Amino acid sequence: MAIEYGEGEMCNMHYLIKAADLGIPEAKHNLALFYMGHEKEKYLHYITLTASQGHFKACVLFVSLSIHAKCGLTQSLILANLTLERT
Repeated sequence: MAIEYGEGEMCNMHYLIKAADLGIPEAKHNLALFYMGHEKEKYLHYITLTASQGHFKACVLFVSLSIHAKCGLTQSLILANLTLERT
């Protein structure tokens, strides 16, 4: 599913993605929030990466996903195990 945004937003997204690629947790968290309602796989990817870096808000969202199993119980447990292995 493609997300449509204007020219200025496209420029901002470019820099946000660059910052996330450089490993900046806040940029990864913002990307996760951006993808939250649109692209589940990208949301899970960025929220998992950010939580594994210890970003507090991302950890809260990640635990919430695991508890409520919004992405399916099996997938939540797999993501939780991956995060535990990285810490």
